[in-house]
Amino acid sequence: MHAQFKRIINYVVALMVVAAAPGILNAGEQERLADINKILTAYRCLEKGKYRLGAPVVTKVSLGDYSDGISQIEGKKDLLDTPEEFITAAYYSDLDVINEVKDVIRKELPPGKIGALRLGSMWLRKCAEERGNCEKYGVAIDIIKERSEISEQAIHDYFSKAMENEIKALAAANSSTQLPQKTIYNELCQPIITYYILPDNENENNLVNTGVKLFKASRLKAEGFTTTMIKLNEKFASRVISRIHEKRSNRNK
Repeated sequence: MHAQFKRIINYVVALMVVAAAPGILNAGEQERLADINKILTAYRCLEKGKYRLGAPVVTKVSLGDYSDGISQIEGKKDLLDTPEEFITAAYYSDLDVINEVKDVIRKELPPGKIGALRLGSMWLRKCAEERGNCEKYGVAIDIIKERSEISEQAIHDYFSKAMENEIKALAAANSSTQLPQKTIYNELCQPIITYYILPDNENENNLVNTGVKLFKASRLKAEGFTTTMIKLNEKFASRVISRIHEKRSNRNK
């Protein structure tokens, strides 16, 4: 009986350690991307919906040791002039902020592995939406890998699952209830998921071809597809949708 009781105690202690460890997904918690707007709002870096370079906290982080290298990723080399640069530098800085702000930041980018995976995922998403700058964003991934001691594969795996979860949720919320869930996933979500996980010319062309096919097949499918893309990133979606309409027009000539 004593040995059995000891095993039970050891099991309970092990569960408590896992639950307390930072950076481990809680039971039932899905992989997800950090909410950039929530982070910037908490840091008071947003003005009329746009990132405010002159915010006091941005200046404070810019003067710290952790901005080196990160500020050179895009824009001016000595400034944290994009939200992603600031968020990355702030994550590795020892900022003294009030508890209310700290709670928001830790919910979106918790200390430890999960926070670093979400940080890396933020840059991978940007690679998909701004492919021309992907090489620069790879520098950010390298910094995160080194400072958080995580692998590039781990970042990609987390990003893939998080992006799939977000795309599925957006498609479900922005598609007609007349469309079966299986149709929404297979015909609307899957091409978008494939592109974000592997953003290349072939998969972008597949998005265009999918859009042309959906417009021909069903207005409801086409609306769900294009609206989901717009909700993900309006600028990238506009480029793809323009190509869709151009291809449709050429076919009708």
